[in-house]
Amino acid sequence: MKVKTETKIFLYNVMMLLLGIMLLSIYIWFRFIRVRLPKDIPFNLSFIGFILLVYICYLLAFVIASLIVKQKFELQLITYILNFIYKPLIFVDKVVKDMTQKYYQKFLDFLVKNLSKITESTFVLYVIYFVFEILPRVLLLCALLIDVFWFYRLFYFYKMLYVVIILLITKYLVYSLNLAKETYIEYLELRVENILTDYKPSVEEDPEYDPEFMYQVSLKKLIEIQVNAKIFGETPYWYSPLIVTRYKKEELQLFELIEKVCTISLILDYQELLGNIKIFRYLKIVIFTLFFICWFYILLVSLPTLDISLIGDSFKYICEPFSQMRLF
Repeated sequence: MKVKTETKIFLYNVMMLLLGIMLLSIYIWFRFIRVRLPKDIPFNLSFIGFILLVYICYLLAFVIASLIVKQKFELQLITYILNFIYKPLIFVDKVVKDMTQKYYQKFLDFLVKNLSKITESTFVLYVIYFVFEILPRVLLLCALLIDVFWFYRLFYFYKMLYVVIILLITKYLVYSLNLAKETYIEYLELRVENILTDYKPSVEEDPEYDPEFMYQVSLKKLIEIQVNAKIFGETPYWYSPLIVTRYKKEELQLFELIEKVCTISLILDYQELLGNIKIFRYLKIVIFTLFFICWFYILLVSLPTLDISLIGDSFKYICEPFSQMRLF
């Protein structure tokens, strides 16, 4: 029975790995390698093309609404589809990181060290965010606007698709930092019971706090306290972890790891805060609104080319599988 279970797990892992590699290869091929010929506007719409254009407009409208109300909406259908697609890709990422664990840790340390230096300068933070989050979208948007309203064909937009690599790398680095943070916290929570600190909470925050004793907090609470202190320009608080007895020998390593997690959390919090700054949020609203106008315009002018009768024809000769009798 145990052998069968291990075989099933092995086959599942192999299947997920192959599926993940296939999805990644297909994405890279269609996005960056495949030769794209100029496409005249209006498009000669097929039913699938119509669905894709509607889907693009729907997603853009969804993003614009989220930015306007400053709230992340969650649509169950989209979330389910994305989770289904991402699951094999996440598995491939895990396998690669496990195989290159030594080099991955060195890269992560290098990344955290250099990004933590960047957080010391507000101006540099603004520039970095603009270059990696705003500028690539502006370049794509300019190419699309020129193609749609000047040349009436998609040409320069295809040429500019390579800037998407910048956005993908940024998203992957943020994902990797979040994953590392969660992994480290899980590791630390097994070894650290609580943490003593000289932080003094307000009465609203903790009505039962007694100033005569050192304040005791969980690991996640300490991370929040330290990150907020650094963001608001205050001196980080002193703390001492209460380590589980059998892990006392790892005290120094655990302390260093707590510092590392606090630094990663600071970087991620800055990334989120920058996205909510008015100037960047308004820029994104304008950018995505113009993207929506372009794709909605393409959809409207292309609608007359959609042959509705073809949609019916695709269901016209559906047969019952055993008798081959036509159902429609």
